[in-house]
Amino acid sequence: MPLTLDWPHPIYIRLAKGGDKVISKAELGFEIGKAIVMKEGKDGLFVTTGVMTQLALEAVQQLETEGLNCGVIHMHTVKPLDGEILKKWIPKVSAIVTVEEHTRIGGLGSAVLEFCNDEIPNETGKIRRIGLPDRFSRKVWESGIFTKLFWN
Repeated sequence: MPLTLDWPHPIYIRLAKGGDKVISKAELGFEIGKAIVMKEGKDGLFVTTGVMTQLALEAVQQLETEGLNCGVIHMHTVKPLDGEILKKWIPKVSAIVTVEEHTRIGGLGSAVLEFCNDEIPNETGKIRRIGLPDRFSRKVWESGIFTKLFWN
């Protein structure tokens, strides 16, 4: 949060309601517009934002038991989007899944697809998005909608 005080542009901060596991660590660093590689992988890649990063880390552990080595990139800022990290990691894997805790329209998945369409268009076919459908939902977490979307 202290970095936002000196940010010269409009800024939107999305805060969790609390109770979520804290995944950020001082040694990983934090810079606006620079994503954090939470785990490297060679088979697949989760590009996440917010509290969904923890779910992706859990999914990666499960996938390891099935012989898959997947990575997790925590995109804590969607705009500016860290295009350099996408250019570096997306070509290295065969599948990419973006995971976000709100609708897919206009969010992280859209930003990643738009970036790849413009900068590395041959990579867009291997990107899938997990997020909410474009409809109103009062109680996302309580309804278990993310469990259904993420684990199915």
